[in-house]
Amino acid sequence: MLSQATIIRWSISKNYYNNQVHRSTFADAYYQIGIGYKWFILPQFEIEPIATLFFDNPDNFTKAYTLNLGLRYYLNK
Repeated sequence: MLSQATIIRWSISKNYYNNQVHRSTFADAYYQIGIGYKWFILPQFEIEPIATLFFDNPDNFTKAYTLNLGLRYYLNK
């Protein structure tokens, strides 16, 4: 059985502030961080679980968490 660790990818969305009208330009900005792993069970079959954590802007600080499971079968291998 072959396995491959994917690289952790993260990104931050900056919340811009407009000083002239004292409000956020992007009020729905969010931050996200995630991790995933890919297993090659057979040459044509792989499984990939992915977890992602989302944060809302600092004023509200709501969170969301997603878990995804991907199954991929290659027909031409």
